[in-house]
Amino acid sequence: RADVAPADPNFRGGIPRDREGQPVPAYVAYSPDLAEYLSEFRHIDVLRLLRMHLDEFFNIEELSAQQIIVNYFCAGSPELVDEFNEDFCSLKYLFTLPDLASAQKVRLYFGEHIVFFFCWFSLYVHWLLYLAMIGFVCSVGVHLIPVLHLPLEWDGLIHVFMAFVLTVWGVLFNARFDAEIRANVKRWGMKDWVGVEVERPEWEPDQPESSRLLKWKRRLLNQLPIAFCILFASVIMEFALFAMEQRKLGNKLIEKWGNIVTVVLMHTFSLVWAKLAPKLCNHYNYRTDAQYNEALTWMVASVRIFVALFPFIDIIFIQNYTHPTCSNREDPLAGAAWEIYGSGAQLP
Repeated sequence: RADVAPADPNFRGGIPRDREGQPVPAYVAYSPDLAEYLSEFRHIDVLRLLRMHLDEFFNIEELSAQQIIVNYFCAGSPELVDEFNEDFCSLKYLFTLPDLASAQKVRLYFGEHIVFFFCWFSLYVHWLLYLAMIGFVCSVGVHLIPVLHLPLEWDGLIHVFMAFVLTVWGVLFNARFDAEIRANVKRWGMKDWVGVEVERPEWEPDQPESSRLLKWKRRLLNQLPIAFCILFASVIMEFALFAMEQRKLGNKLIEKWGNIVTVVLMHTFSLVWAKLAPKLCNHYNYRTDAQYNEALTWMVASVRIFVALFPFIDIIFIQNYTHPTCSNREDPLAGAAWEIYGSGAQLP
């Protein structure tokens, strides 16, 4: 696709622009008959066309996997690299807030897929300033409570207010970023992008999206992340129970290495899933790289977030019900409470 300039010289206002003053040209699929009306291809466009032609004859990922080629990358233009370093990566922009213009520079160099992270980061930094100001005011208010001899209940009210502000901020931020994505999709001609994307070499045309076999295969594969999370949770809970029993027996080794073993289990399960997820995602038979990458991102991120959070959830919430214990058994009062309530469902 390429930018189309208005053909009518009397077009009022020249190229149409959005509320931020950015041009919003029309986009059409390239055709030699329309070449004189289209803008020149960018460097990233040329690289994409070269990659499309190579994919018609070679499966580059498979060549790399079989170690026929060591590595591959798109060669950048030295002039563009120097220009990008000067306009975007220079230290003089270290204390400059990111904006749409800087994201546009990233888009022209890396393409549309990479730039959306910078769009999110730019919006996040701007919105974080408002949240930081409210947080600063709340922090000052908490410290002024004892100075001004205000009721201690105000401390809790300020924390509740900040939690409410943070919740509303998160909802509004997500809504705003969703609007920004839609605007950029229109601005950069990415609507119906899937229809013109290159097909993956692994895609099997004999299994279309409407295939009953493919639907059942995907339903089965969707259960594997859940099963993996259940397996990890079971291992963590069993180890926590084992460690607790060993502490009761006075095992000093578990006191020293127990937490380290938990961290090793977390990293091991994360690495194993990072290796398994691409292989599982290949069986979904996605046609384009965009579909494959989106599914792989959700599959990897959801499990790894669960792996990172569950040990803390187990300690904070689950262990209070699975095996309640007193923190100090040597204290006579705690010991008496344990004798009376320790075998019950929960402590008083």
